[in-house]
Amino acid sequence: MTKHLNKRQYLSLMQDPTEALDVNESTTSGALAYAAGVWSSLRLEPRELGVDDVTAVFQHAHRTFVHVRAFEEGFQNTFVVIISDADGVEGHILIDLQAEYADPILDCPSQDYHRITTASDIRKLIPQIDARGANPFAVLELGRGTYMQVYRTLDGFEVEHQMVNLSSHYKALGFATAQETAEAMASYASGDHGWLEAFMWERVEEL
Repeated sequence: MTKHLNKRQYLSLMQDPTEALDVNESTTSGALAYAAGVWSSLRLEPRELGVDDVTAVFQHAHRTFVHVRAFEEGFQNTFVVIISDADGVEGHILIDLQAEYADPILDCPSQDYHRITTASDIRKLIPQIDARGANPFAVLELGRGTYMQVYRTLDGFEVEHQMVNLSSHYKALGFATAQETAEAMASYASGDHGWLEAFMWERVEEL
């Protein structure tokens, strides 16, 4: 049985103390076998996985985190992370760790805005999106395939986020107010995780 973790679940499992372990057959074999089983569901290019694809193994308290390179070439900070404890694999996540430190780029066509952004600009621009106007959406990008997007309807904002590709695309349940949306996007741009707690998120299975 496999479990595709969302980012909130992933962060909740990262407990101190943290220790780097040696990358070898002993520390990676179970995780690599698991990764091979979920690879296609993550919409990644098929390939043979071996120890050389593992860049790091960390022990967080009683859990082991094995980082498997998601791409054979390029995007070296994007991983399938396999989390295990003494009872076996708890789950996995596809994540671009570089996105945590990237300059956030906001595309807000209705406000003629496309550039590296700030939390203050986001709080000013998002409420100005008109549901009845042209292009009532905004996209806040942190890296290849990792972004938050919002779309304003007459009922409120639809809020979604994605990590790396469509296999990890999430939608907030219900509609958000302009203020809730702006604050979530400002949090996302700032690199903190308050936006994760702002809504209940559901993975979109079919896209």
